[in-house]
Amino acid sequence: MGSWHFSGHTLIYFRDRPIPEVTGLSENKKAAENARKAGTYLFSAACGAACSVVLLLIFAAAMYVLGLPPSMAGTMSFVSFAAGCALSGLICGLIKRKNGLRNGVICALALFLPLVLISALSGSLSGEGVIPALLAALSSSCIGSVIGVNRRER
Repeated sequence: MGSWHFSGHTLIYFRDRPIPEVTGLSENKKAAENARKAGTYLFSAACGAACSVVLLLIFAAAMYVLGLPPSMAGTMSFVSFAAGCALSGLICGLIKRKNGLRNGVICALALFLPLVLISALSGSLSGEGVIPALLAALSSSCIGSVIGVNRRER
């Protein structure tokens, strides 16, 4: 089993058999690479969602101060969603530095699918707004990602 020994004022236990090595993701390089890729997309999507929320708050304050009609809320939320998708694609493009269109599509879907799911669960999903939102998400996120990939370092 093992034995106990005193070393000065410290009691030390020595094992007879070696301690098994702790293995993590570094042993499985494919899993580690996939986790890193997913982390990039999740970080980009989180930044895009945060941008959308901040713009929604700014637009809500502007509607209140300027006394705009409630019918403007849909347009403002559409613009804030497209801006969040563009920022998400831009950040992903700056991090990845390749495959701009593919990364833009992934970022757009990472923001669009939760939006549709939440809308469906809350009962506010209308079929006529899904396709324009998807097209806006795809186009703005792809444009942002291509700009991020092609941006030169200074």
